[in-house]
Amino acid sequence: MAVPLPDANGDCRTCEFCDAHVTPEFRRSYGTADRRALRCPECDSWARIMRGSAAGKDVDHPDPQEHSGRNGGVELRGPKVTDGGLNR
Repeated sequence: MAVPLPDANGDCRTCEFCDAHVTPEFRRSYGTADRRALRCPECDSWARIMRGSAAGKDVDHPDPQEHSGRNGGVELRGPKVTDGGLNR
């Protein structure tokens, strides 16, 4: 039986960039030393997160917030015909 570890920063449950919910496991694995997530999969690409963007490291991979066609961003998260969205 797994025993949950106490979360010292229980109030830091959201991404500091976009306010999306982030799990304690995500914060522990990818966040800062004090378990804060500065970026998350809602506002950044996994390629950048795996290189340290969620922990605040500068990474040399295009940021989806600046290049909306790069693995996320507003353009790719907009309405789509397949999910009942608007036809563009």
